[in-house]
Amino acid sequence: MGIKERRDKEKLELKNKIISAAEELFADAGYQNISMRKIANKIEYSLPTIYQFFDKKADILFYIYKKNNGKLLDLFMEISESQNDSIEKLKDMSRTYINFAIENPHYYELAYMSNAVRYEKDLAYHEPQSPGFKAYEIILSTIIKCKEEGYFQDKEVEVIGQCLWAGIHGLSSLFIGHNEFPWKDKKCLIENMINSLIGK
Repeated sequence: MGIKERRDKEKLELKNKIISAAEELFADAGYQNISMRKIANKIEYSLPTIYQFFDKKADILFYIYKKNNGKLLDLFMEISESQNDSIEKLKDMSRTYINFAIENPHYYELAYMSNAVRYEKDLAYHEPQSPGFKAYEIILSTIIKCKEEGYFQDKEVEVIGQCLWAGIHGLSSLFIGHNEFPWKDKKCLIENMINSLIGK
């Protein structure tokens, strides 16, 4: 590895270190309570070092959202294109959502629990074309197909979708926010919750 390649690798590693530290701090202490200096202290680097990568705290938040916000959408799209019937796709999306939260607790808390984006009006997180809204649209389109196959008769599509989202979000949030609680087997709880919400 040449000198330039080594330096580029070190810069990328440092940038990732900054992002990881910021994500953890934002989730634990609240986005509005964290400064660039606190992020620098967390990784034991000088403040000017942070500014080499990000001009302001909002830039770090935007980077975190941009990096992570499309991952769940990609997973949902993969499920929607599978050969499973629609009700199984809906169950798979629900499992995937909860597992995504468990595997990315700091990001999930930042994005879905504290909703830090509300502090930065320039972030287009709530735009109709954002990955979050597109993921929700996939859920709704899957529910429509379920209705066409005979499920959820006499129930409104968006009511089903929003109740499903509320349920899986609630379980995800409890797992993350109350990790000290003596939960029973999480896989068992997830399956029971999904079966209760979907009813099949």
